[in-house]
Amino acid sequence: QVMNDSVVRALGVSRDAIEQTATTQLKELHRREHAYRGHEGTPEIEEMIVILVDDGIATGSTIRAAVQALRQQAPKQIIIAVPTASSDARAMLEPMVDDFIALIVPEEFRAVGQWYENFDQTTDAEVTRLLALAAAAEPAGKSGA
Repeated sequence: QVMNDSVVRALGVSRDAIEQTATTQLKELHRREHAYRGHEGTPEIEEMIVILVDDGIATGSTIRAAVQALRQQAPKQIIIAVPTASSDARAMLEPMVDDFIALIVPEEFRAVGQWYENFDQTTDAEVTRLLALAAAAEPAGKSGA
């Protein structure tokens, strides 16, 4: 867990509310691991190049947590690649990673969705289908999903 203590204090979020939300999110994480990978647990990434992708970065807090968790596993490189990001998020994240790629970093950034014609949620079925396509395209023995 990565907490923004100043935001927690400013919003007056209780420790109980944080723990309840963390428990709920952990259950969802396990559900997605089973749905997407067929098992729980993370792939071995030591000395590998990790590319973090997202539909965009507004505040950067979620992807910052991902970077911090990945760094503990000693990857060779961490690269963030997104279609759009706020300039504040880019400034915060660039020093944390080996490369930061964002196609659009507008001066006025209100939300990630403003840069999409269609910003519908991706279903579990679509994620599973795309992961299967990616796995089929990988050389034998190279899957890290």
